Amino acid sequence: MDEGGWCYIAYCNTSCQVERETRPCNFTTLPPSSTPSKPCTDVEPPRKNGDTWTENCTTYTCVNGNVSSQKVPCSPEDPQQPQCENGYSPIKVYTNNHCCYHYECPCKCKGWGDKHYQTFDGNNYSFQGNCTYVLVQEILPKYNFSVHIKKCDTSACWRSLTIKYKSEEVLLEQRHSTLNLAFVNGRRVFPTFKNDHFTIISTGMELQMAIPDINTTLMFRGSSFSITLSASHFHGNTEGQCGNCDNNGNNDCKLPNGQIQPKCTDTAKEWVVNASECVQPTGPPPTTPTTRPPCKSDICDVILSKIFEECRKHLRYKYYYDTCKADACGDGGCLTVETFAKACSQESYCVEWRNATNGQCEVDCRDKVYEACGSPKQKTCISRYEDVCEKQCTDEKEFGCSKDEVCRCPEGQTLFSPYSDTCVQNCNVCLGPDGMPKMPGENWRHGCKECECSWASFTTECWPVECKAETITCPVGQRIVSKAGDCCVKKECEPKDVCVYNNTERQPGEQWSPSNDRCQKYECVKENDQFVIQKVITSCPRINTDECIPGTVRTDESGCCKVCTPKSCKVSKKQAYLETSDCNSTAPVELTSCVGACATSSMYSLQMNKVMHNCTCCREQRTSQRQTEMLCTNGTVLSHSYVYIEACGCESEQCEEGNIG
Repeated sequence: MDEGGWCYIAYCNTSCQVERETRPCNFTTLPPSSTPSKPCTDVEPPRKNGDTWTENCTTYTCVNGNVSSQKVPCSPEDPQQPQCENGYSPIKVYTNNHCCYHYECPCKCKGWGDKHYQTFDGNNYSFQGNCTYVLVQEILPKYNFSVHIKKCDTSACWRSLTIKYKSEEVLLEQRHSTLNLAFVNGRRVFPTFKNDHFTIISTGMELQMAIPDINTTLMFRGSSFSITLSASHFHGNTEGQCGNCDNNGNNDCKLPNGQIQPKCTDTAKEWVVNASECVQPTGPPPTTPTTRPPCKSDICDVILSKIFEECRKHLRYKYYYDTCKADACGDGGCLTVETFAKACSQESYCVEWRNATNGQCEVDCRDKVYEACGSPKQKTCISRYEDVCEKQCTDEKEFGCSKDEVCRCPEGQTLFSPYSDTCVQNCNVCLGPDGMPKMPGENWRHGCKECECSWASFTTECWPVECKAETITCPVGQRIVSKAGDCCVKKECEPKDVCVYNNTERQPGEQWSPSNDRCQKYECVKENDQFVIQKVITSCPRINTDECIPGTVRTDESGCCKVCTPKSCKVSKKQAYLETSDCNSTAPVELTSCVGACATSSMYSLQMNKVMHNCTCCREQRTSQRQTEMLCTNGTVLSHSYVYIEACGCESEQCEEGNIG
C-alpha cells in the first residue's frame, strides 16, 4: 500500500495463473484463491501474508511467501531551489520519514549592538528604544508562540529575551559576558535543560534554545540575538519587529493594525508591549548630527579579508561591512563583525577572526579559555550534556552541533557539570547540593543534615543534625517557650504580660505603695504593647496646727497627708452673677459668706444641776452695701444694692435644748 491509499495485489487464479491488480485499499475481501496464503519467512522479522512495511525509503509487501518492493514515491522527485530574499541558502526539509524533501528559505531575524535589526526576509534597519518590544508573534494563533525583547536603557545591549510557546514561558538573560541565566515559568534552570517541548544549552558565551516540534531555534547573548523559524510552520503568519516570514521583503514593515509602511524604522517603535514601563524622552527632538568623516579602523576590513573569503561567497556581507564602518567610532565595530561571523558559522563556515583585530575584539572568558571554532558539547564529569545532545549531531547545521565561539575549560581540566562554570582537575569529587563540586573530606550542612564527601567512594554521605537537650532558667517576669529553629526545637525566655517591681511580678492594673511611704503610688500599665510601671507622687498642702481645733489633726484617707478641722471663722469670696426676678447683673460680682468652725461645749453645772450648753456660730460681724447694674428682659437697666460681708467672727447663740449648735 502506498501513501495514496492504493494497494498492489498479486494472486493465483483458478487456472493457477498470476494476476496483478492495483486498487484502493478500502476493500474488505480478497478474490477467492484456490491455495492457502503463505507467510514470508525469509525476512527478519517474519511477516504474515499481506503485511506491508517500509525500510530505507522502500515499501515492501508480503504476498503468499514472496516479498514485493516499491520505492516510496516523491513529488516532485527533483525539487527546485527557491531564491531567498534574505540572501541565505535554501535548506532541505525532509518528509515521508526522511524519504522525500523540498527546499525552503530559512526565516532568520537578528539584532546586534544597540540598534541594528535584520528581518526574516533580509530587510536591515536601525531602531533604538528603552522598552519591551514584540520581535515576533503569530498573526493567527496556532502554537501560542511569541518572542519579546527588553532593551537596555542606554548601553549597547539587549537585556533579556522572553519566549512563549504553548503553556511555557522562558526568560533568557546574560549578566556578564559569560554569565548566562535561564528561567522556565519563573524558576531558574541550568543549561543543559530539556523538557518535552524544548532544549536550552550554553556555549559559555551565549544561550541557545531549540523547539523541535516547530523547527525553531533562538540565540541570545548580551550583545545580540537571533531567531530562526521554519517556513513550513510559520509562512505568512508572523508579525512584529522581525517582519513576516514569507520570503517577501515588501511586507516586513507592518504596524500592529496591519498597515504596511515603507520603513521599518517607523513601525518598530509601535510594537511596544507595555508603554507604561517606558521612560519617554522629554524636550525637543534631537537634531540631526552633522556628517563626520569615517573612522579609520581596521576592524571592519577583517570582513573583506581572506579569512572570510569562503563565507562571502554564500552570504551578503556588504551591509555588515557598511554597518561596521558606521559603528567603528564607538564600540559597535566588534559587534558587527561578531554577528557576521556568527552568520558564517550557521552556514558551516566557522572563522577564527578575533586574532586579526590586534586585540581590539578580545573576549573575557574569566577562568576559562576562548575557542573560536569549538563545539558547544564539552566533556563534563556528569554526562548530562552528552546524553541530551551528542547523539543528535548527524549534521553540523543541526542544533548544538555547529562549530561556534565557546568558552571552555583549560587544558588538563574538565567542566564539572553542564550547568556550572567550574572546571576541576579531576572528576574524583562529589556533587554538592548547589550543583558545585565538593572535595573529598569536605564537610558542609545542607538543610537539616550534616554532609561529607567520602574519600572512599567519592559520594556524598549525609546524616541528620544532632539536637542537644537544653536547660535554661528564666528571670522573674519571663517564661520558657519552645520555638522551631532551623533544624532543632529551641527553648527561649519570653516576657510575660506583667510588670516586675523589686523582683516581684505585678499584674496589669494593680496599684501599690511602699510600706514606708504612703505618698508614693505605683501602677502596672500597658503602653505601646509593653508593660511598664507608672509612679505617682502626692503633694500635700501645708497645714498650720495653730489654726486647727485641738484634737482634730488626723491623716487623710490615702494615709499620706495631714488634715484638721480649722477653728477660725473667715470670709469666703467667690465671683457670680446676681439674679433677681427677670433681671441679671451685667457683670460678675464678688459674693461673700462666713465659713469655719467655732467652739461649742457641753458641761455639767453643780449649781444648776444640769448640763449647760455653750454654742457659738460663725457669722458676719461687719457688712457694707454695694451697687451693681441689672439688665432686665424688657431691656431696662436698673441699679441693685446687695450686702457685702467685710468681716466674720464667732458669736454666742442660745442653744436649743438637746442640741449643740
